[in-house]
Amino acid sequence: MALIRFEQFDPVSNMLALQQELDRFLRNPSFNLGISGQGTYLPVNIFDDKDGVVVIAELPGMDPGSIKVSGQGTTTTLSGSRIPDERGNTGAYHRRERRFGEFSRSIQLGQGLDLSKAEARYEAGVLTVRVPKADETKPRQISVQAALRRKQAKGGNRSMMPEQEIATREKQQVQGTEQTRPGRYFVPDVDIREYDDAPRLWADMPGVSEKGVNVILKDGVLTITGTVSTASYEKLAPLYTEYNVGNYVRQFTLNEQIDESRIKARMKNGVLEVELPKREQAKPRRIEVSAN
Repeated sequence: MALIRFEQFDPVSNMLALQQELDRFLRNPSFNLGISGQGTYLPVNIFDDKDGVVVIAELPGMDPGSIKVSGQGTTTTLSGSRIPDERGNTGAYHRRERRFGEFSRSIQLGQGLDLSKAEARYEAGVLTVRVPKADETKPRQISVQAALRRKQAKGGNRSMMPEQEIATREKQQVQGTEQTRPGRYFVPDVDIREYDDAPRLWADMPGVSEKGVNVILKDGVLTITGTVSTASYEKLAPLYTEYNVGNYVRQFTLNEQIDESRIKARMKNGVLEVELPKREQAKPRRIEVSAN
């Protein structure tokens, strides 16, 4: 089992290496998912971390309290409901790509795991469930007792070699042509809704924290980018994957009605929300009609 390891100061190479490993185990036919196979929402990636199994799923924009993780026998079930985070029912959509509603996904993880000790964490729109091995399946250290020494023979002391651990050394790979492509970028699902005072844009970017998102406005073009950290995949070995991960990028051309100086953005649970206030003269105003 080869665990994923990353270079400390090379995020581009780390992302490329992660994407290649996830590709290798895409819909791995040797892994039995059980009653809820591939093609069922929500997509999951499954890893081994030596201490058990790790299930990772992208769930942007969720209330952590609405996510349910349960286990029975050898099956883990992930379920919940995603509710739109938009305000009110007014306003027309210019674009609607994000998905909402209820979901339930059951995954068969196999024997030798202790589901009663499973732990779940939700961060930056990504759900991570760790299921440890059962105690009886964990490797046990067996101590080796030294045999009783015999009496030394006449004529002197026998020399002893100093204690030393056997060091391992990885094979060095021959370096070929330098890789110039930084890996794959993904297009985030976006909703754009018109309101009287300010249109709003929501972009799903699971795995991106508030420190990893950039919103840049230049020459009337709004560019949003999100950088996914690979740290959570360190020392995991893929067993089965249904989706790849990567950074996000998308661009939009703004019309002249938007007040560029008042644009606001915030990131929460893997969803970027951008408020695009209109200029005062562009806002609709009520015109009174007199009786005469």
